[in-house]
Amino acid sequence: MRSFVVICAAAALLLGCDASTGVDLSEQGALSMNQARWDKAGVHDYSFDYTEQKFGITYRKRITVLDDTVAGVLDIGSEPPGAPEQSWPTIDDLFATAREDLGAGNLDVSIHYDARLGFPTDLAAESRPSNPGGGFHASVANLNTLPIEIPVR
Repeated sequence: MRSFVVICAAAALLLGCDASTGVDLSEQGALSMNQARWDKAGVHDYSFDYTEQKFGITYRKRITVLDDTVAGVLDIGSEPPGAPEQSWPTIDDLFATAREDLGAGNLDVSIHYDARLGFPTDLAAESRPSNPGGGFHASVANLNTLPIEIPVR
């Protein structure tokens, strides 16, 4: 029996899955690698177009982030018009959401990343059939770093 457990554990390691949580370790590794790339880039002031779909509502926003804090949000075509407002994420928040979704163990998670800066460009989390409750899809496009203005004395 012990050899069977050892073989199962080895298979789980080789397949990149944590048997205790069902978390895909290769997705966790990709998330960590890309977050490190984003952190190394040192981007703290930027804007991006953000689309989020959940509960039948599609939000489309242009988000401006200054010093790692959301400084402005412009609606660029949410559906239905007048959809309830909520708080909006920074790129760091999207990394945290991805990490939380991967750790949940009851979601099928798919993440794509920007090849240069590593930020998530597409994040989808769908409930597994054993855990109905809807899904979440977010995408990031047109990320632009903002110039840092140094006051002239």
